[in-house]
Amino acid sequence: MPGVKRTINSFQAKTNCDSRIYEYFLPSYMFMPGNARLDKAPKAVAFATTTAAAAAEAAPTATPAPAAGGKKGRAAHDDNEAGGEIDEDPSVIAARAEEASRPAVELETELVRGAPGVWGMYPNSVVIASVRGALSGRCAQRMRQQFRMSEAQLAKLRNTLKQFEGTKNYHNYTSGKSPHDASAKRFIMWFRVEEPIIRNNLEWLRLRVKGQSFMLHQIRKMVGMAVTVMRTEADEEKAVPLSFMVPKRNVPRVPGTGLFLRQINFEAYNNRIKQFNTPADPLDWSQHQVRAGARSTLGRDGRPALPLT
Repeated sequence: MPGVKRTINSFQAKTNCDSRIYEYFLPSYMFMPGNARLDKAPKAVAFATTTAAAAAEAAPTATPAPAAGGKKGRAAHDDNEAGGEIDEDPSVIAARAEEASRPAVELETELVRGAPGVWGMYPNSVVIASVRGALSGRCAQRMRQQFRMSEAQLAKLRNTLKQFEGTKNYHNYTSGKSPHDASAKRFIMWFRVEEPIIRNNLEWLRLRVKGQSFMLHQIRKMVGMAVTVMRTEADEEKAVPLSFMVPKRNVPRVPGTGLFLRQINFEAYNNRIKQFNTPADPLDWSQHQVRAGARSTLGRDGRPALPLT
């Protein structure tokens, strides 16, 4: 417990709160574009492209299915230090994937299942998941450690987050809300990203959002949308506004790991007790800020505990 403050008798924390600031702490490689991965694995590109094309032709519906490295696991193959030789035989890849039996990535599973068919503007989404399945663990780990956000990528991310500011209809960012429900509209004051920092040989980013109130899964889906836009290199000024429109759309949701309540503001309440000269103490959350760190989002093996690649 950070501390105890005396309040007036009619004080209620929920109703007297003006705004809240949340922080999401994640490694920057989550935003690695699909093209950056393709450049690192030329042999995986050919395999991923042919596999994705075959899956699209064989699929009975318009929704693409994950190619090699889908929900059953990834094609784990110990590559050499020169960059990784990938066996292009689908049967060999499938056998190694079954043997590895690693769980699929939550965000990319949602991206492949929902984004291409519903949004129609993410041409790289199927290839991203296919290459993810073809790349070996060590090769992917090196790519993550070496990835650094460029100024152009940071500018694109900032512009993507800016699309959420203002009063928007967030019915696609929660569950059980109709697009015509007035309670689905929320006011976001600002959504920012700080300069990258290096921890544990990885580059990390802090995303901070300030709003009057938030719904269930809203922030996790907002970050998920930003990750999707950055990875697929979609036009953020078209993709994000589409999610606020009436049709139901599948917005990916990132895990709760890394999400923290950073600050609660009681500005109106503080002004009220100053005017009436009450013995109650002003509520200043800045004295007890919770700052997310890299250690809090790392698993037991020292790797990020986020099911994303």
